[in-house]
Amino acid sequence: MFKSTLIRLLPLLAVFFIISCNKDNGTNPVTNSQILEQGFNNQYIVVFADSKINEISGSAGIAAKVQSVLADHQIPTSDLLFVYDAAIHGFAVKVSHDKALDLAKDPRVSYVEADKEIRLEEPIVTYYNYKDYQIQAQGQNWGVNSVGANINTDCSGSSYHTAWIIDTGIDPNWATSRVPELNIQTSLCRNYTTKTLSAWADGNGHGTHVSGIIGAKNNSIGVVGVAPGAKLVAVRVLNSNGSGTYAQVIAGINYVATAAATGDVANMSLGGGASTTLDNAVIAASTYGGKVITFCLAAGNNGADASNYSPARANGDYIKTIAAFSSSGQFASWSNYGQPPVDLAAPGVGILSLVLYKSRTNTATWDGTSMATPFATGIFVANQGTINTSGTVSRSGTDTYDKVHF
Repeated sequence: MFKSTLIRLLPLLAVFFIISCNKDNGTNPVTNSQILEQGFNNQYIVVFADSKINEISGSAGIAAKVQSVLADHQIPTSDLLFVYDAAIHGFAVKVSHDKALDLAKDPRVSYVEADKEIRLEEPIVTYYNYKDYQIQAQGQNWGVNSVGANINTDCSGSSYHTAWIIDTGIDPNWATSRVPELNIQTSLCRNYTTKTLSAWADGNGHGTHVSGIIGAKNNSIGVVGVAPGAKLVAVRVLNSNGSGTYAQVIAGINYVATAAATGDVANMSLGGGASTTLDNAVIAASTYGGKVITFCLAAGNNGADASNYSPARANGDYIKTIAAFSSSGQFASWSNYGQPPVDLAAPGVGILSLVLYKSRTNTATWDGTSMATPFATGIFVANQGTINTSGTVSRSGTDTYDKVHF
């Protein structure tokens, strides 16, 4: 997340590993009262009652069940937005509020949740670096040294796991022969902001900034990341304006659950108001199919209790929520807090990284828990599945959080 003074849906990032004994792996019950509000753009998320549908039937069985429900409620297939067959079992659909209420009464349905909009806030930009029509010399943010990263490590090898960036996409211009800065696994990248799955390129800059913190190469240009050369996958769930919906985000999580390998790390750079469905999707995806996928979640930038925000409040053995601190070792005043769900703190103030590659604008220094989270993600990748801590940071002399470290 970027720093903000408003409480609303926010962009976030995070990786975590130290397991809090206070965390609860259970899901939260929901009632049909959740759909009393109008869904954004008349969109609703429908979750099946038998959430553990016989896995032998697989995605085909779930898809057939979705079609059956649509037909029974006379909903055209053209109104179907997404089918969820992994992280949760259900679908997202565009219907009237009355039709959503009818769906909630269907015995095959557990509940229906109104879809919500997510909109990235404008970043707190400390400094844009300009260099007319030239490739800038490599810079390094203070956080890389703070967490004890070894920038001479090459994390592109087969023994290192992949980082899945659930965000605004990644700018492919940083993976060309002219500027070979990011190791993007293009065949795995997906887009859920439109029907074109291949349109995963970042048009906003947030996902690219996050990716640079995690895996920018140590090659004399751009910046250097915590896990240089790390394999990166863009899972685009927010458009070029930095906006999207929970339905899109859950679609991205559903994809990661099926496509990621055990040991991989998912970095989420978004979040907002409480959503049981979003929380449950993260929880289920982290152990889907017997795999272990670490989810790194940004705490948020409201200066408030993170337990009121999703997915930051999601709890599980492989789910870690990250707060932010400054180069002077101070807990960021705008960072969300709370134990649980916050597990760790990482550098998040004045963080230099990549932005959309243009002829004059290459890097920028931003603030936010969105910037803190990829430090944890990068450590997970570089340390091949583990993270350590060194020192603590306190929030106004109250809560104390361990700082991420190699």
